[in-house]
Amino acid sequence: MQMLAGITEALIESVDEDALMEAADTFAHIKNTPHSLIDKLARQNIQIAASVIENSTVLTDDDLVEIILGNGSEHHKHIVKRKAISSRVTDCLTEIADEEILEALLQNTGASFSEYGYRRLANAGLENDSIIGSLIARPDMPQDIANKLLEKLDVTGSGKLMEKDEKLRIKFGAQAIDAHNMRSQRDLYLPLAKTHISQISNGERSLDDCIVDLCTQGEDQALCQVIAAFTKVTESVIIAAFRNVSGAHILQYCKTMGVARETFQAIVTLRTKSGNLPDSQIFYLMRQFDAMTS
Repeated sequence: MQMLAGITEALIESVDEDALMEAADTFAHIKNTPHSLIDKLARQNIQIAASVIENSTVLTDDDLVEIILGNGSEHHKHIVKRKAISSRVTDCLTEIADEEILEALLQNTGASFSEYGYRRLANAGLENDSIIGSLIARPDMPQDIANKLLEKLDVTGSGKLMEKDEKLRIKFGAQAIDAHNMRSQRDLYLPLAKTHISQISNGERSLDDCIVDLCTQGEDQALCQVIAAFTKVTESVIIAAFRNVSGAHILQYCKTMGVARETFQAIVTLRTKSGNLPDSQIFYLMRQFDAMTS
């Protein structure tokens, strides 16, 4: 494959466009493609570059920022389809991309945003209901920014949004209300849960490490809050799942988070100690976990 990549790179200027498009689509999905080849393919016309810009994990944030700054919406619309987009790249897009691109970017659940990026998007959303709707539907947006947008809509931004808040529901659907409730929930986190959530979010500690730590300390409420934060499910639902005798629901949430076997075993052990799970269920749950992750 390395030899083929080297030949393609050497012939990139002389190969016809159809052949180059086919090669670009192939190399876009290969993780160990040389960076020099991917970089050259990404800077060709959009017909050739599209698949590389959208799919290649070889492209760095520096590459993507250069592509954004050096090209227009045709390139931007493929960047916003990437499975994961860092806040550095989204910050750049919020500065120069058009509203259609920004709306698509907000709908990408794999895109991360800085507070700076969210504030720029909120300013853009003041004249665009579609952007407001996409912003409000993101549970990771800072609450103060969400409140300002909700004030514009004449909808309360404090506490829980109830079913009667038809204005928000009609405009943006139930997802907006769910997201707002999750943001409001963050203010109620225990200090211990907030510390762990911050450490995980900043890359200081792994999710597995924090969960095992909380289980060892017997901090089941903080544990439920951490699980709620990283499954984007409300705390009350996680607590109900945690206390469910069968353990099936908490098993599903742990699978969603991709925790290690040892981490799930720590949760099962804590549930046994707290009286939420009979000893007879431990072996069964561990076997189910192995089956789901094999």
